[in-house]
Amino acid sequence: MAATRLPVSFRPWCHSGVVHPEESFEYIRNGFFMERLKMNKKIAGFFARMIAKPLLALVHMNRPITAYHDISKCLKTIHTGTRSLLSGENQLIFSNVPVRKDEKLNPDFDFMKGYQLVIKNAMKNGVIPKVYPVSINKDKAAISIGEPILPDPYADWNIEKKRINDYIVRKVKLGYLYPRRRLEKPHRRIFWEEDRKKIS
Repeated sequence: MAATRLPVSFRPWCHSGVVHPEESFEYIRNGFFMERLKMNKKIAGFFARMIAKPLLALVHMNRPITAYHDISKCLKTIHTGTRSLLSGENQLIFSNVPVRKDEKLNPDFDFMKGYQLVIKNAMKNGVIPKVYPVSINKDKAAISIGEPILPDPYADWNIEKKRINDYIVRKVKLGYLYPRRRLEKPHRRIFWEEDRKKIS
């Protein structure tokens, strides 16, 4: 729901378990109700049946890009994501690793590596996409959108993808710690040593 506050239209990346009807019930039951909410299988199944169809309808309204974790199908995700960028569409990506873990910033948080291939393919076709760090802080009901980073099509890709990843990770953590309620381009500022320790 927080994503509805974003100031542009976009196509979200969604796990195949949410997009495909034949996978949705098991994915919602196991991944959300049992794993996250710690419900037993019977109760989790009851609630999963209640929300599976409405959730599918809501997801498909946004024309999602299906994210497959099966190596044999992940090329479909990259192909669809690349075509979307080439046609000028915005995309919203959620990392598989949460930014917060055990009430602290997650040291394992990372930018979605599969998306870096989409960026690379888009540049090969003449499109240099802007990559924006977006943070959602549910506790403070706030969204922070940072300044975008532009990939350099002439740089070594191995160096460039690390630069993009490090920037996004750092800015998402920063936006989570210091969320802005207004969706605006943030002003540049100097970070004190305490800030650097919190987001490192």
